[in-house]
Amino acid sequence: SKDIQRIDSTIAGIRLELGRIKGDINRLQKRAQAILHAAPWDLSTDWEIRIDESTFDISEKVYFVNHKTKKTTFDIPSAPSSGERKIPARKMPEFRAHVKDLIKFVEMFNKINFTLEQYRLLQTYNKSGSGHGGNESLRGNLETHILDSANIVLTTLGTSGSRVLESTRKFEVVVIDEAAQSVEPSTLAALQLSSSHAILVGDPQQLPATIFSVSGRNTKYDRSLFQRLEESGHAVHLLDTQYRMHPKISDFPRRIFYEGALEDGPNVVHPEYGCPLRREVLSKIPRFQPFTLLDLDSSEERGGMSLSNPSEAKLALHLYKTLDRVTGGMVSKQKVAIITPYAQQMHFLRRTFSSHFGADYISERVSVSTVDAFQGKEANIVIFSCVRANGNGIGFLSDVRRMNVALTRAKHFLFVIARCDSIIVNPYWKDLVTHAMEMKAVIKVPMIRGPSPFPDLTKLSPTAPPRNDYNFQAYDDEHSNEDGKVPFDLKQLSRMASRVQKEKYLQR
Repeated sequence: SKDIQRIDSTIAGIRLELGRIKGDINRLQKRAQAILHAAPWDLSTDWEIRIDESTFDISEKVYFVNHKTKKTTFDIPSAPSSGERKIPARKMPEFRAHVKDLIKFVEMFNKINFTLEQYRLLQTYNKSGSGHGGNESLRGNLETHILDSANIVLTTLGTSGSRVLESTRKFEVVVIDEAAQSVEPSTLAALQLSSSHAILVGDPQQLPATIFSVSGRNTKYDRSLFQRLEESGHAVHLLDTQYRMHPKISDFPRRIFYEGALEDGPNVVHPEYGCPLRREVLSKIPRFQPFTLLDLDSSEERGGMSLSNPSEAKLALHLYKTLDRVTGGMVSKQKVAIITPYAQQMHFLRRTFSSHFGADYISERVSVSTVDAFQGKEANIVIFSCVRANGNGIGFLSDVRRMNVALTRAKHFLFVIARCDSIIVNPYWKDLVTHAMEMKAVIKVPMIRGPSPFPDLTKLSPTAPPRNDYNFQAYDDEHSNEDGKVPFDLKQLSRMASRVQKEKYLQR
């Protein structure tokens, strides 16, 4: 009962304050309107319209001041002659002062009225004596009230379909980020919140929504609304400037995934971008580049439905330790990510790093994740473990969208650990290896006997081996036609108009 009395007293006080503010708003509105409609034409700049405060509340009259003749009058001045400078009433000093005060009082009224509505909800709840169900109802009403009063609301697609958001007033604009990664029903749940305008932001060149139903994929359930609209000819606006990747990292994705349309922002082309980290690494290990491919002759291991590659995991640890050592501990203070396509390899990487640094180190300093889970994120240094190391195919590592995600997460350094002879069975990965060799960014890492299975990485040199060293000829022989010509020309493919055409070409 004391709570109810305090709430009632507070509500009464708030209503009195709102009444006073509302009176001030009405007073200011009348004055602004009187000035705005005082004359049927714009006056000469010699004149000014003012409020007579001593009589306005009774007469609602204004008077006119001529600054040139120093005279005042209640009569409307004559219209200015042709060529004479004019000033509209809305630009008069007194009108602008009243409007400024009016805005201040309206904002104050809305703020206090918002508080009043919250107290009224509490009053209704307390007087009804509701139990647990009443708590939920009160919570929902408060959430709706808060959402209605907010200018910007951030939420997930899942929550956008909740009862609370559905009960709010419609939003003028709904922006859906990562729209190419959500199935259509999820996007529709957010679109129903919009009253007039929706903006879908996403990259259809990267991973779509994850679904496990084969029939769902066959019926295109994993297709996003973004992709459907794009394929149906809806206008798509390309955000063609990237501000994340060093140019040597963005070079390959730009050429292969974006048909050369992606440009580097002024920040990433600046000589000091990524420094002092980049300067320190390149000065201590000049054989490394912002993009480096470490060629490791390893073997994969299958466990259930997933794969791992212990040698690649150990090399990832060795590489991290080397970078941290040569930079004097600078790398351990950076945002570093180790990503891989396979969940089993992710767990193996976590165990490998945890056994060396401790479990807390992984959660605080190094992010170990699958490629799919890392979409939309970034890191200063990214180490990508490809895992696949046999001659029978590379599984879903061949998904060009997953490849795009993996190669575009790094800001300053991207290290790809792979068995080159294995990954070149896929034309996109073959082109990446070729690109890395042309950039002198391929470093063969031999396995050795000793306390560490790998040599000192600072002493290894990049290699530009002959074509046959990476078994390119064997690939060409396997995929050539009767005339001995390889039908797949990746450079020609990269110039094709769209990702859809690329996929259809690959399927053929």
